[in-house]
Formats: sequence, structure tokens, C-alpha cells
Amino acid sequence: MKSVFAIGITATVCCWLGSSGSTAATLTDGRRAAETTSLFSRAASTDAKLLVEELRRLVPSENSTVNAVLRIRQGRERRDVPLRVIVERSTNYWSTTYEVSAVGETPAERLVVEKSPSGRAAYRFAKAGKDGKFPDMVPLANDPMSQMLGGSDFAVGELGLDFINWPEQQLLAPEMRLGQPCLVLESRRPVAQGSAMIRSWIDRQTGGILVAEAYDTKGALLKEFNLSGSSFKKVNGRYELEEMTMSSHQRRSETKLRFELAAVKP
Repeated sequence: MKSVFAIGITATVCCWLGSSGSTAATLTDGRRAAETTSLFSRAASTDAKLLVEELRRLVPSENSTVNAVLRIRQGRERRDVPLRVIVERSTNYWSTTYEVSAVGETPAERLVVEKSPSGRAAYRFAKAGKDGKFPDMVPLANDPMSQMLGGSDFAVGELGLDFINWPEQQLLAPEMRLGQPCLVLESRRPVAQGSAMIRSWIDRQTGGILVAEAYDTKGALLKEFNLSGSSFKKVNGRYELEEMTMSSHQRRSETKLRFELAAVKP
């Protein structure tokens, strides 16, 4: 079982989507999860600095392309936004491209999240013009945690797992969540507004984030990512995440990210 952002949280789309940042690729850091009860070293299970270092080293094991849809609900408004997620590996980095389709008067978007060996993310963004063509992509100018992908509840910085690079990291007592043993990581940053602290429950075996909560500077809950109630489908002998949910208490909205999984081989 793997979580997508394994897009990463990124990514899957680990991002809270999954710590690898890939929706379809298997997490790997040179060890096979099947050979151990924990993806992380014993030291990382007790030291926040070591844990985030091991999270940064997680990479997708293969290139992949996945079609998906953002199902956005805000009040009485409902809209579906198709997108495609492309994961590509290179020698010194890996990247995830999010291609968001145009819907009605809302133009198409393209976001590229590039990860270096340090685990830090660089963002390039472009919005299509009225003719449907994209200009040259430019570095993202806004705080990645405040810009939403395709008008959804998923922030760009959440897809890039920005919070594992925040200056203050603390490990809390381990907990069981969704029936899985989890490490609990609390990440903080100095900020005037928006997400100042994120608490994430990380599956020891897969490195995927099962639950995450974002709080503002006053400790008020802003957003919640939770795989509870999400659906998994067995595809070609392994379980793939089919749907995941992000809820925004600020916007009073909810986005379900649903993936089009590969057909089962005969």
C-alpha cells in the first residue's frame, strides 16, 4: 500500500501525497520494504533530523504517467478538473509535472516540481493564454504553500513536501493511524500567515503520509489530508491508491484526487 503527494503528498500525488512524490512509482532508497518492518533506520525513528534526511532521499523507482481528476466541492459548487501527472527520473534529480486541463473560463495550468538530491524542491509554473498555448515556464513567485493547483485544495508546496525542509522539526510519540504504525513528525516555520505548522503521520513501512494536519500561527486547524475512507485497488498484483482527500477549513471546501489506474493484466 502506498500513498500517492508516493506523487509525494509528493508526491504519490506524497503529498502529503506520498513521500516519494510519485503516484505510480514504488518508493525506494536502496532497501526493499518487504525485507524490513520499517522503511526507516532505527536512528531515524527517534531523531527528527535523521528522519527528514531519509525522507528527502526517497525517490520514485521508475518513470510514470498517470491521468487523474480533481473533484472540487465548495459550498454548492461542484466541478471536475482533469489533470495528468508525469514523473521523470534523471541522474541528479527527479521531477513531477502536473498538467491541469482548462475547464470553462478557467485556463489550463502547468506545474513542474523538481527535486534535487538534497530533497529541496524548485517550482516552475505557467498558465495558458486564451489561445490555449503556454508561455515559457518561470519560477513560482508566490509562497508555494499558498498557491493552489487548479483551484483545488492541494497547495503547490504540499505537493513538493516543502515542510520537510522547514527549520524546526520534532518527532512526537509514535501512534497507530488507519491501522498502521506511524512516526509522527511536527514541522514548523516562522511565517506571518498561512500554514505555520504541519503534523504528519508517516507509515513506517512505506514512508507514505497517511494523515497530515496544517495549523496557523495561533494553532487553528487550516487543512487536513487523510486517507481514511480512501479507496485502494489491486492492480497487477499490488495495491494502488485510487482516491485521496484534502479538506480546507479556511475555504470550507474539499478536493478528492482520483487516479485512473492501469488496467489489470490478464
